[in-house]
Amino acid sequence: VKLIKQIIDFWNKGSQSTSNNVSSSIALTSINQLSIQFTEWFYTSWNNLSTFQSEHFFPDCQLTLIHENNRRILGAYYVCDVLRSYVTNKELRFCPNIQSNKVEESKHGLVLIQIHGTIHQRNTCIGIFDQSFGLVRDPNHSNNYLIKFCFLNMQTQQEQQQQQQQQILSINQSIPTYLVDMMQNYDQTIQHQIDSTDYIIEDPDDDNDNDEND
Repeated sequence: VKLIKQIIDFWNKGSQSTSNNVSSSIALTSINQLSIQFTEWFYTSWNNLSTFQSEHFFPDCQLTLIHENNRRILGAYYVCDVLRSYVTNKELRFCPNIQSNKVEESKHGLVLIQIHGTIHQRNTCIGIFDQSFGLVRDPNHSNNYLIKFCFLNMQTQQEQQQQQQQQILSINQSIPTYLVDMMQNYDQTIQHQIDSTDYIIEDPDDDNDNDEND
């Protein structure tokens, strides 16, 4: 009997461990797939401008241009307009290296994607770029992901010549601290909203008492 019990306990523990591993694997695969699909969609849309619309951004979306002294643009329309200008006015095209993508997900569902790639102008590769996105599901858009914030850093050949002493960002570099802080602040804000919400639960006995009095 003891042996059978030990086997059952061992089997249950093994099943739980396997289940947890499978769940983690599914979650990891899902978020990596999201990273790939988003990257393919975004840069195809951005380079062609065919479906590149402000509706894919939250109304209060923020774009930070690191290569322009951290200039910030606020609002979906203006963010979209600035990004479009790189393609229409400067004739730039962006080619992401999907294999170097890094993706993280916070406990509240904020997805952070880091993307690296090359910048092209006409028939010439003129530099590299690093871009990060914060994605959040929007229940008003069929629970699809919209862009909450974006960081863009561009390094062209001219800038590289001026900054030869600076090392180009490595694809193996860890996630920048400002992105980690952004995720943590987002989580803290959500948690604060939850903690500050008053929940009123009606006692069913009170309703019964009222019915009897009536």
